[in-house]
This record gives sequence, structure tokens and C-alpha cells, in this order.
Amino acid sequence: TTAQSGVRLDLTREGWLQPWVRLRSDEEAEKRRLQAMPAFLTLNPTFQVRPGAQVMASVVDKSGRSWPALVVQRFGRGRSAALCVGDLWRWRLHEGRLTEQSNATHKRSRLIDDAPWEIIPAEDRGDYARAARQLVRWLVADVPLRLTVGAKPAPNDGIYAWRLSATVRGPEFEARDDAEVTFNVIRQNGTVLQLTGRPAEDELGRYVAVVFAGESGPWHCSVTAKLEDHEKKTEELTAEYGWASQPEQQEMAAVRVNQLWMQMVAEQTGGRVVSTGELDSLVDELQTTEAPVMEIVTWPIWHHWSILLAALTCVTGDWAIRRRMGYP
Repeated sequence: TTAQSGVRLDLTREGWLQPWVRLRSDEEAEKRRLQAMPAFLTLNPTFQVRPGAQVMASVVDKSGRSWPALVVQRFGRGRSAALCVGDLWRWRLHEGRLTEQSNATHKRSRLIDDAPWEIIPAEDRGDYARAARQLVRWLVADVPLRLTVGAKPAPNDGIYAWRLSATVRGPEFEARDDAEVTFNVIRQNGTVLQLTGRPAEDELGRYVAVVFAGESGPWHCSVTAKLEDHEKKTEELTAEYGWASQPEQQEMAAVRVNQLWMQMVAEQTGGRVVSTGELDSLVDELQTTEAPVMEIVTWPIWHHWSILLAALTCVTGDWAIRRRMGYP
């Protein structure tokens, strides 16, 4: 839609509250900047704003009707923005005209007073370029990486256990459960422990591995994920992560006995938790309690004469039957 009289841009209440929308540090300076902007003639009118979307800037036509100019909304794990002003380039041309006038003034001043030329910065510091940079940075600020790595203590997996996790996404940022994930954990002595990530049960595209970090100090982990596309081409993603293991501080963090953890260990190992009042009776029970003992016995079967005799009998019998029936 072309507005014959032009429309003026202004910030909404939500726009004033967002620092990436504003270009000045105080309200008065921002209002002067908006008043100095040129009028725009091309507008793509939006008659309905979706639920969850926020209007950061609007334009007002000659009749006083307000139209959305900049609308933003969350989209999945990313962000989206719609700029409804179609001739925003007029703002850039207006800045260029003011710059040319300023340069002409400096040129006349140099011819009269022999003043030095103004140094033009390599980066465009105009309001138009700054607004574009702030908008792009806001759009990509919280976009997740295709390979994200994390680590957290896992007391349920054992003493000093840390659970490493890696989330893998495809080219379209979709969760991938067909990747080959490898965790390379560097120990304190410099040795590398290679772990294979297994798919997590609670989240698609997440792979986990458990490492026992019993040594105090920093730990480093590099993760490699290999993906195959529909053309059987392999793509490799890499990421790094580090954390600090402090088992001494964890042990001395509380002086109370962790009954829940002791009960969990007893259930997993087939034991039981004994209180201090039951120690005397435990000593008496040990004399009559059966202790299961597992012993692995290796018996070479071909070293026994009966097995060898049975094998020879089978071979001889097969040969005799085949000869009797005339088979070769």
C-alpha cells in the first residue's frame, strides 16, 4: 500500500522497554531522533497480530490510524521479526544526504581555515546501520548451536560420577537420533578417555555418557558428532566443554549421613543399611548368614577322553553308514 502523504514511525510501549529497539541512551534524544526520520510512503498493512507477538514500532497515517511497523515473536527455539515498512531505504538516503552536507561544510572550512579532513570510520555508525545490526543480533542471540554439550554430577550412577550430555541437531535444527557421538575426556595426567554416547531415554537427539571424575581440578571434554545426509555424505560437528571436579568439598559439604544415598547403594548391591544400634546383632548374624560366592571354572571339553571317544565314534559311524549305502 502506498501512502500519498507518508507515515511517521514511532515506538510502542514494548519498543521503549527493549534496549535493542532504541538507538539513544535517554528518552528525549530518542524522541528527537524519531522526529528527524523521514516519512515513509510504502506500508504493508497487517490487520491482525498473532497471539504471542509483540508490536515494537508502529506508523500513523494522515487520518490518525495506527499500523504495526515492526512485529516480533518467538518461533520454536528462535526468534522472528516482520518489518512492515517497505521503503526503509529512505531513512538511509536521508542520512546520506545529511552526511554529504556535513562533508561539504568541512570542505569549505578546510579551504578557508586549512582545517584537517574528518576521518571517515570504516564501520558505518549511522542510525540506519546501527538499527539493522541490533535487529540481526537480537534475532540470532538465543539461536541454539547444532551441537551443545553439558555436564552435571550424577550421584545415582556412582561416587564422583558426572553425566556428560550432547544435543545434536541437523541442518534444519531438527533433533537427530542417528548420530555417532564420541566424548574425549582428558584426565589430569593428560591421558584421553574415549566414551561413546548413547541416546537418552527422555529427550530425542540427546546423547549421554558417564565419567568418574575422582581427581580434583579442571576437566576438559571434546565432543565429536558424525551425521549422514540423504546423499550419504558425512558431516562432522565438534564442541568442547570443561568443568571443575571437587570431590573433597562435596564430601565435607555436610556432616550428616546421607541415608537416601546409602539405601540406594545397598539396594543396588544386594546389601542393607545397618544402624548403630544393630551392630551387636549384626556380628552374631554374620556367623550364620550365607555369603554368596561366585566362582568361574574353566573346563576344556576337548581334553576329556570321553568327549574325544564320542567324537571318534560319530565319525566312524558316519563313514560306515555311508560306505554301506554306497555313498562316496
